[in-house]
Amino acid sequence: MKLLSFAFVMLIGFISTSSVQAQPATTAPSEETAVKKAIEDETQGFMTRNEQRWSNAWVHAPYISWSSERGPFQLLGWENIHQAFAYNFVSGQPDRPTVSFQQDNFKVSVLDKTATATFIQLSKNADGKLLGKSNEVRVLEKQGNDWKMIYVYSRTIN
Repeated sequence: MKLLSFAFVMLIGFISTSSVQAQPATTAPSEETAVKKAIEDETQGFMTRNEQRWSNAWVHAPYISWSSERGPFQLLGWENIHQAFAYNFVSGQPDRPTVSFQQDNFKVSVLDKTATATFIQLSKNADGKLLGKSNEVRVLEKQGNDWKMIYVYSRTIN
């Protein structure tokens, strides 16, 4: 009887612990804000032709990557990314029209020194006309107190 009672208690304990659902980890608001700021700095640095701001938003290492279904399709390593986008920072480029970005459906997840962000990015001209819409993915690495890009993916949405 004791063996049967012990088995019953063990079974009830197993059922009650196995039915508890694991809760997803939540990201601290301050970390989410810092990740969003790093993404904004990278985008605005590029769009305003501020090479230092854009460059400071990236980890300068051979393991980083940028990819898109629009060309260039994939760039591996800081040197290749920097070289591919250097044209943007050459003085004498014509002024770029004012473009604003709206990021919707923003989701951020942080695990230790790595963060992922997914969002839909809308680009609009000064009159508010939609110029483009894309699915965006960012993976960032925390270096010191700063979040920096290690992977960017952009895919146009029709």
